[in-house]
Amino acid sequence: MSHLDEPGYTGMWFTIALYFPTSYRSEYVQTVLEGLAPLLIDEELSFQFERLRPQQATFARLSDTLLGGQPILNIRIGAPKLSQVLRARYLHVSKARLRKSRRPVTIMPMVDPENTVSIDVNLSLREGEEAFYAPSNLIEELGDERGFEAFLSQTDSLWSSMYVEATAATIGGLKTGFDHFADTGTFGSFFVNLIGRSEVMDALKRCQKVVYLPSGGVFFDWHWADTSVREEDHRAWRKKLMGWEKRIASVSEDLLEPGP
Repeated sequence: MSHLDEPGYTGMWFTIALYFPTSYRSEYVQTVLEGLAPLLIDEELSFQFERLRPQQATFARLSDTLLGGQPILNIRIGAPKLSQVLRARYLHVSKARLRKSRRPVTIMPMVDPENTVSIDVNLSLREGEEAFYAPSNLIEELGDERGFEAFLSQTDSLWSSMYVEATAATIGGLKTGFDHFADTGTFGSFFVNLIGRSEVMDALKRCQKVVYLPSGGVFFDWHWADTSVREEDHRAWRKKLMGWEKRIASVSEDLLEPGP
């Protein structure tokens, strides 16, 4: 997939896809923005809001809407105006830059056919970076591993995926067998409690990078900094994930949060 971007970047993204089992909600978008703020240049972000109220942001309605044609607003994270506009209108896209490297960052909500939501944090890539860019590169670029972990803890999505052009598994996708959990990402506090913390810890005991977050969730990366993974360990992990996917699919109605 390619995206319009600025000179020096290819149009490809490294994506942190944060999944929430609910209809579009402005408070989740605001939480992601506020969690990102310490990692971004301290300046106004650009926003494009659609002429839709958050409650109207269904998959069907968005599919029938030409997105991206509205005026750009420049607002600082934390400003009262941002909360007001988020509560009133659907966010199509927001653009910012990382604090240290000035790499462009694009934040986009994505509503799936079941009307659940992922909020994608997309980092623009330069030529060749799509072959290797991963969380370890992002943390090195930020110079702030704790800041990265604090962002993941604050957002505490049900789960997330992190890789080039990542998409988050959805509950609907797990039920059909079309979607699968990633080797790199997070499981949020609700997920960890549902599966059982000891079972999650056991499944990740041979993972290359594991961080248990203050929220109760966990960040994991089976390919951290290009370290090798024993085939039998990775096979056991994928088998465990298949069991979790089936378990989530079986209780999916209990996970889906009602809309606002």
